[in-house]
Amino acid sequence: DRGWDRFEEYSPVKDLPATEPLAQATAWLEKQLDSKSRRLVVTHLRGGHPPWDLTTAEAGQLPPLEYGGLLHARRGAIILHDVRARRRANTRRLATEDWQRLHAFHDAALIKQDAELVKLLALLKKKGAYDDAMIVVVGDVPMGDPPEVPFDPAPPLREDRLLAPLYVKFPHGALSGSQVTLPTTSMDVATTILAAFDLKPARHIDGVDLYQSAVGVEPPLGRPLEATLGNDYSSRWGLLLLSGRLGRKPSLCELDVDPACVSDAFESRPIAARALWRATHKLEIEARRGAKSGSRAQLDDDENAALTVWGY
Repeated sequence: DRGWDRFEEYSPVKDLPATEPLAQATAWLEKQLDSKSRRLVVTHLRGGHPPWDLTTAEAGQLPPLEYGGLLHARRGAIILHDVRARRRANTRRLATEDWQRLHAFHDAALIKQDAELVKLLALLKKKGAYDDAMIVVVGDVPMGDPPEVPFDPAPPLREDRLLAPLYVKFPHGALSGSQVTLPTTSMDVATTILAAFDLKPARHIDGVDLYQSAVGVEPPLGRPLEATLGNDYSSRWGLLLLSGRLGRKPSLCELDVDPACVSDAFESRPIAARALWRATHKLEIEARRGAKSGSRAQLDDDENAALTVWGY
């Protein structure tokens, strides 16, 4: 919470609506927007992630009707964790009716949070701040595609687990209605926000301004991007995707001809494989150079309970 004028956290264990962070952000902005100074507000919401903030009556109205399966709104993440933890791989699956109910829970939870977001946007318009504002809505935990159980805290780094929604409303209607298909990272979001405040990112933040990307200011050959989780990595450069684990031979996928990555093109495309591997190695070195070492966090009972409710 260092550096913030106001910092609030809301545990999923507490009996508070999932919309509470947005409600508090709106209340804070209402007091702040009388000043012409720039303001930064960050709200981290559950989105469609369980536990889903729905009453028993609300859940009963969702499809499929007369549902009698595994999932319950308040214990959704715990139940999904238990399914993932089953010993036999063929039992780590959800039934068709469970998937239907899960998507219904997901959408119903988002509808509530969308309604609260509308209130915040209405306040910006009322205060005359909407046109000047830059608003970024971004997802951080994609569900992933069936048949794997969704919302895995440590999933394989496949494209379906890395593809998250990203919407940017630039000031004064710039690029309004545009849809741009480009690989991006959280570093790009950070760089874009810093640019809005006329600030330059630190040297270890290797991102690009999303506005510049959207108008076509990109390297001629694109740029390599990497996602990591422990020793696993997934590197993308244009339509080439290199994935694997450090210390083992990686696999190469050509997304334009093999979007499902069924075939390994590592041997048949040696030049591309070598170039992407070198780029991956460089990204790894740079990331490790800038990483700070720290002691293992000691969690209290409330934090452990929150992680359990979140599906860990």
